[in-house]
Amino acid sequence: MTLYLDLNALQSVPAANLNRDDLGSPKQVRYGDALRIRVSSQSWKRPIRIGVEKDLGEKAARPASCR
Repeated sequence: MTLYLDLNALQSVPAANLNRDDLGSPKQVRYGDALRIRVSSQSWKRPIRIGVEKDLGEKAARPASCR
């Protein structure tokens, strides 16, 4: 039996320029009636994966396309 763990999180961050476009402007997205700064999912995945690996004491299995 194979088990998979899929984590999804919404996290508020302080006003910062975490993700910039090619002109150096913050990437934005409209969410409901508010314009919000967009942070790429890639920037969150690595720290989460490293934390899970540390807690479990073993490397996470990743798809070949991510290597």
